[in-house]
Amino acid sequence: MPRVSGGSSMIGLCRDKQELLAFLDTYIRAGGLLTRTPEQLRLELKSCLSHPDDFVLGVWEDGVLRGVFPVFSEPEERYLELLAALSGEETVCMAVLDRLQQTHDGFSLDCVLHPDQAPMRSALRRAGAAFEPVQRMLRLQRFFPAPPDQRVSRLNPEHQEEYRALHNRDCYWTANRILQQPELFSVFIALKEGTVCGYLDCTHHRAENEIYDLFVREDCRRTGLGRALLAAALRENAPAGMIALTKEGSPAEALFRTAGFTDEENGRSITAHLKLKAASTAFSSDGWEE
Repeated sequence: MPRVSGGSSMIGLCRDKQELLAFLDTYIRAGGLLTRTPEQLRLELKSCLSHPDDFVLGVWEDGVLRGVFPVFSEPEERYLELLAALSGEETVCMAVLDRLQQTHDGFSLDCVLHPDQAPMRSALRRAGAAFEPVQRMLRLQRFFPAPPDQRVSRLNPEHQEEYRALHNRDCYWTANRILQQPELFSVFIALKEGTVCGYLDCTHHRAENEIYDLFVREDCRRTGLGRALLAAALRENAPAGMIALTKEGSPAEALFRTAGFTDEENGRSITAHLKLKAASTAFSSDGWEE
């Protein structure tokens, strides 16, 4: 790996909260791209410093911090999520991916970044990452109450297996993980002739909750079930706030907007998936200090 610009370069764990927050402020003032509000990102940086499994990687040149990369870690699941890539330099982003390849061989890495963040996208593409479509974060601004729909209810033990069978498996928060954390998630289901044909997963008991997944079986769409599931979640969530992440231009985005959701600040993002493999890394870390 070449040096960032010919100086003395180093990559390692960044544990100094004040240094991190000062870098974030500088990054924001310089017009750096974000997928979260500055306050959300400050909270995530602090959380990564306090949680024993999470960490923040920093890249320095001549003692000056040039990039910050907070990482959420689930060692038992061999899973990492790169929460942000705060750097506008491709060589810095490449160095961080190389470091993760070497230290977390065999882990799955998800990286959430702004669609226009070209340096990190280029580094991920060179590493062989797969990209999802652009997503948009929406926030509930006005709740339009709707009467309860008898086809929709909270998930009960009788329908748990049907919910598991219908649930999206290509995600981190699978049905099993959702059901293992009832203190964190609420699940609403839609029934057709007594069989589960749709569901909505969302967090609860927070000042602001998030919809994680909304799905209706294809043969049951255009019957109002998606709207009824969303209305049930919003009704039980009130008066707390609610956010939702959805594919840009999708029917789900249109549904959320008609229900009173609007664009969140810094709300566009794209997720990349990469299997970390130390032996096949596309980069070399020559010239870098650890």
